[in-house]
Amino acid sequence: MNSTGGGSWIGRQLARARRQWPIVLVLLCLLVSCAVLATGHWRRGAFAFACTVALAGVLRTLLPSRMVGLLKVRSRWADALLLVTAAAALLVLVLVVPASTPPSQR
Repeated sequence: MNSTGGGSWIGRQLARARRQWPIVLVLLCLLVSCAVLATGHWRRGAFAFACTVALAGVLRTLLPSRMVGLLKVRSRWADALLLVTAAAALLVLVLVVPASTPPSQR
């Protein structure tokens, strides 16, 4: 196997990975929100999660179909409407649910 063939395969894989940057960004943000949730800050983590879902909806709305990658599931407007509605519902829950105090502070 020559180095040119291997280099072109790697180049194609890197190009394919670069096209998936929207889903990678969303997954990284979800990872951060899960880390915040794991530290016990449920309101901050849920807020970050809702913002991440909203980000996915905005990316799905603004990016052309050839650039959106794995965020494309249905039609553009169906995906965007579903994601933005879910983000709004999560934000309402974050704001409506009263904060709880830890048992040690009661």
